[in-house]
Amino acid sequence: MGIYAAKEQYLTNDTTARNDLEKFEAIRKNLNEILGLFSQQAEAAMNEKEEKTKVLLMASDAKIESLNGTLEELFNQNYPLVVGSAALADFTMHLQDILHSYLLESEPDNLEGIGKTFEKTARKFENKQRVLKGRLINDDIKTTFDAIAGKFQEMTDTVLAEKGMFHIHQDSLRLKGDLNRLKSDLESKNIELLEINRRIKDFARNLNEQSQAQSNPNVANAQIILQVIILTGGVVSLIAGVDQAIRLTATHSSQSQKLGEELAKIAQTLVELVSHFQI
Repeated sequence: MGIYAAKEQYLTNDTTARNDLEKFEAIRKNLNEILGLFSQQAEAAMNEKEEKTKVLLMASDAKIESLNGTLEELFNQNYPLVVGSAALADFTMHLQDILHSYLLESEPDNLEGIGKTFEKTARKFENKQRVLKGRLINDDIKTTFDAIAGKFQEMTDTVLAEKGMFHIHQDSLRLKGDLNRLKSDLESKNIELLEINRRIKDFARNLNEQSQAQSNPNVANAQIILQVIILTGGVVSLIAGVDQAIRLTATHSSQSQKLGEELAKIAQTLVELVSHFQI
């Protein structure tokens, strides 16, 4: 991948990541609202059960079986739902913090550990869901609980899916590394290009001397081509011109053949330089 293609993909990833993060935050906010409703419903059911318990305790004809049954529901169903809803909200906030840490991480080797922490926390959320599911006490709470499960899945999909935020961030760090490498290569090639320019001028001067000494029209033509190369300064012109100069010089004197070989090396360097800009 050339530098332009890598840069374009990097910018595309950046835009996608920003959009996905906004989507994650919107879903998380909605999930927290549903968790808030779930907590309110659980607390209301618990308060109702507490009032019923008080009534039974005050009643002179209250049966022990009824009182025990009410207390069992209070402590084994109502209270765990209230505490569980708070735990789910905590897991959601923790997931948000882990995601932010992941997206801010610039070292690829550290991503795996952060990603596993996210997945482990998501499993804790799901395990807590399974525990609470067996304690649901009315249809309203069950409906809200189902909405929590669906919204949580939607939220984690934005992160863990095949093209989710984790994947995009990994790809962005890879592209950033490629861009840094290509930049370094280009700086090195720039130095080579300056050297090439000096060598071409030397070749043009040598060919001019040959042209004057031998009256060789092919050598003269090659010299003219190289002069045009120097004047235009275009990379495409350099490659095309050097190639033609090679053909014109390669079939003549040994000195011309040596010049042709040198020109071939120059052409190869130029091709490598241009490859860094491929789309």
